[in-house]
Amino acid sequence: TPKGEFNRGKLFNIGFFIASKDNYTCFIFHDVDLVPENDYNIYKCESNPVHFTVAIEYFNYTLPFETIFGGAIGLTEKQFRKANGFSNEYLGWGSEDDDFYER
Repeated sequence: TPKGEFNRGKLFNIGFFIASKDNYTCFIFHDVDLVPENDYNIYKCESNPVHFTVAIEYFNYTLPFETIFGGAIGLTEKQFRKANGFSNEYLGWGSEDDDFYER
């Protein structure tokens, strides 16, 4: 950005705030550099937060690390609010998704 580093967590929080005004029930937070492999990928929220990034060939369709929870995730409003959203403290790429996982 012209005045500093990118703040992914803050942008996700702003997006959630704006979208929640329209009574959406499912919120997908998706990295711009991840493209769905096919049109059959189903992006929906479940009773627990959903991690969509495991469904890619690069990871052999498995989760390489148990604590990875970034890339593309789906959350209900209740789940997002329970975690108090994403931290606004992380600048640049990385760590905000790890922080969210810990919440």
